[in-house]
Amino acid sequence: MRSRAPLALIEQVVMLAVFVLAAVLCLSCFVWADARSKDNARRDSALLELQNVAETIKYCDGDMDAAADMYAGSWDGESLTVLYDGKWNEASENAEYILVARETESESGLLGRAELAVYHGEDSLATLEICWQEVRADG
Repeated sequence: MRSRAPLALIEQVVMLAVFVLAAVLCLSCFVWADARSKDNARRDSALLELQNVAETIKYCDGDMDAAADMYAGSWDGESLTVLYDGKWNEASENAEYILVARETESESGLLGRAELAVYHGEDSLATLEICWQEVRADG
């Protein structure tokens, strides 16, 4: 009569291989979910900063220079730029994130309009288009 030990050993090896495969799949899912979660957190923070700058621009009635002063950004006559470090604190140099706001043409003379975007390197994390009411001296 032959021994059943080799069959038991093969069964154990197959079971171990199945568990290792399941563990690898679970681990890769966890790594993917962690990376996705970090990307979403980055986008959420970018949108929050976009909303803050947008409200500042609206408060200043579209005066980008005044908004830059209020938000510790820089206005070069064309775009408002705010720099952020990796933890979304305003930075003066070595920025990881860059928020840029540019005025755009409006179809109506009664509305001011701007496009805002946050960049992480070359990648755009989030964009926002805003409008505000222009106040004219003649009413």
